[in-house]
Amino acid sequence: MKRAYSTVEELSDLEERDDHDISEDSAVVENHNQPLPKSKVPKREASCIEHVSYDVISAVQSVIELLNSPNDATTGLHMLRAWAKDATVSAILCRLPVLSRLHTMSKCNDDQGEKACEVLACIASQHRPLASTLLQTLGPADFFGILRGLPPAKRTLILAEHLPAGLIISTLLSPLASPPMMTMVVSMLIGLTDPACKYQSLRWDVFVAIREHLVRHNLSLAPLSRHLQAETLSNAHATVALLEGLLQLKQPMLPGYQHLFLPLSQVIFPWPAQSLCLEVLWKYSSSAPDHVCRQVLQRVAAVLEHGATRRLTNDSCHVFAARILLAVLQKSSRLSFAVIEAINGPLLMLALEQAFHSNGTLFPLMLNITTELMRFPGSLKFSLLPHVPVEEFLPALSDPWLTEPIITCVEEYLKHADDVAQRLCQPEQVRAWFSFFINHCQRSPDVANVAANVLRAGAESGRELKSFLAETQVLHELRRLLALPFQSWHGHVIWMLRFASSGSERRKNAVFQLACGGLTQLAAELNPTALPEVQCELSAFFKSLTSLAGPRKTAIFNSLDLAGVSKLLRSPDETIQEHVAGLLRNLTHGDNSRKQATYQAMDLNDVLQLLGSSSVRVLQSVTGLLQNLCTRDETRRDAIFGELPLATVIDLLRNPDIRVHAPTAGLLMNLCRSSRQRKRAVLEALPLSLVTAFYEHGVPPPALADQAAGLTQHMRMAFLSVSREQLHNLVRDPAQ
Repeated sequence: MKRAYSTVEELSDLEERDDHDISEDSAVVENHNQPLPKSKVPKREASCIEHVSYDVISAVQSVIELLNSPNDATTGLHMLRAWAKDATVSAILCRLPVLSRLHTMSKCNDDQGEKACEVLACIASQHRPLASTLLQTLGPADFFGILRGLPPAKRTLILAEHLPAGLIISTLLSPLASPPMMTMVVSMLIGLTDPACKYQSLRWDVFVAIREHLVRHNLSLAPLSRHLQAETLSNAHATVALLEGLLQLKQPMLPGYQHLFLPLSQVIFPWPAQSLCLEVLWKYSSSAPDHVCRQVLQRVAAVLEHGATRRLTNDSCHVFAARILLAVLQKSSRLSFAVIEAINGPLLMLALEQAFHSNGTLFPLMLNITTELMRFPGSLKFSLLPHVPVEEFLPALSDPWLTEPIITCVEEYLKHADDVAQRLCQPEQVRAWFSFFINHCQRSPDVANVAANVLRAGAESGRELKSFLAETQVLHELRRLLALPFQSWHGHVIWMLRFASSGSERRKNAVFQLACGGLTQLAAELNPTALPEVQCELSAFFKSLTSLAGPRKTAIFNSLDLAGVSKLLRSPDETIQEHVAGLLRNLTHGDNSRKQATYQAMDLNDVLQLLGSSSVRVLQSVTGLLQNLCTRDETRRDAIFGELPLATVIDLLRNPDIRVHAPTAGLLMNLCRSSRQRKRAVLEALPLSLVTAFYEHGVPPPALADQAAGLTQHMRMAFLSVSREQLHNLVRDPAQ
């Protein structure tokens, strides 16, 4: 509490310190310059002046008397303006006769009126209890009038502390509210939501009180829509400020909130107000997307469509509209279908293309909306795919701000489109995607993976890609990446080497010679602890390079850890099973030492378990591996036969895919070699009808002919040792 000054001289000193000198003051109060004894100066509150020294009251009254003189009024107001900082003086000035006089003078449009407003504004800003007295006595309109000269932050603080919530709401909701009242409320709300506002706790208290008043009286926010559609933009600002303040309370929005946004797509809705509404609606949809009604979403979608037809002339509205739709698509599975129903696909793609050329903040938002729409089931994404101009976005990939949304959209596009090669893998695009992959491998592996997937998608119809990857400079770039610590993108590097080497021995030799320097490192990465992507691609790469006998196969065989490689047969990934089994099959073809080394390194049960696989490719590779192992060594053949589920193997001859028949028949043929016991066991388990089925359509295919002939020969020899009755039982297929 500020001290009360005991003499007019002290009050004059205060005035002189705060303002410029006024020489007339000393003459006016000359007879009151005797100081009071200190013992007579009581302690008091600002609102209680009954026990204040008579000299203080008398001194103030003497100055007040100056207000009645036209010549001295300005001087008196000037002194009171300085003295009003004292609680005692302000309490005296708030008594009705004096306050009434000051109030009357404040309405004058002259220097005295300005000084009177300054006196009253000083009282309101310096002494909070007296501010309430001024509000009740002067009325809200005149109270706001005396505050106009204060700094905005100070004025906002006074209004927020003293305006009742009921008065604020009634002013906003009532169409009959006076302009001064509306101006005062608007000023307070805008000030409270200003980012520079320092009164965070006060702002919270004000909006809590407003919400409680709305709930207590069951009031709807719907009447606020008149402010949003009015030409007075300040009213729209205040309404949006109110909505934003209520939104920050993290409470369910009040009745009528949704109806405020129904006119969003109407042309008569002023664009600035529309932008404000969309901004607060975006904030609301980000925190509570499930509470945005379908009608509002339709209006928001219409804003984007309207913008597309007008070439997106108003960027802020379209940015907030796009943010709203994106927030709902990402956070509300319930209302996402409402967005999909509201969107016009061709217009959306037109807006996307225009946003791309406008180089604004709208493009990444539109791109993310397109990506989200492609993720949802239904026909919309298939109608969008032909119109998504993905090929136009490639030059923008160099912009770090746009890289992620473009890559995410392309990644989703790859999952559903069937024209990737035609749209994204033209010769000039292949080089761009490869460079993008090389540049992002280390700093952004996810982005690099998408670039590699684009190249993979166009590989089947891309001869240009194979020729490009086989270029010496490109191979050296890939070799450089292989020397780095292995990550998931190394799988793509190995795929590129494998793809470049496919088709001819010349290509294989060129790629192998390049990789030869890092062969030991590559071979070491093919182990159970490697990333699945690397396991898959590396086993496929080595399988491709070992398809023919020669130094290449020998070098790879000597570099591999066969025990670690064979353990990969336990992988749950069928593709890895297929490639690893195929690699082991190639390594065991021909040289018996390689067969024996592979057999001793592997766990036979890992191989036999795959005989029940549902993958034709796995079955083809596994039976081919067993076929190779059952040659050139009787001990190994006996050991495999002892563990082999013969019935399961024979059942593979019933597989509808004939690619399984040749290695299966070859395995049975090899088991029959050099042993009457094994031959008799196969004869008893193998129905003759399965053998004759090889010839039902004439000569078997070349891949099957030798194995079928060999197995038939062994069966013929076995028949010579059985009786006619036994022969009848053998011919009949119990499965039929």
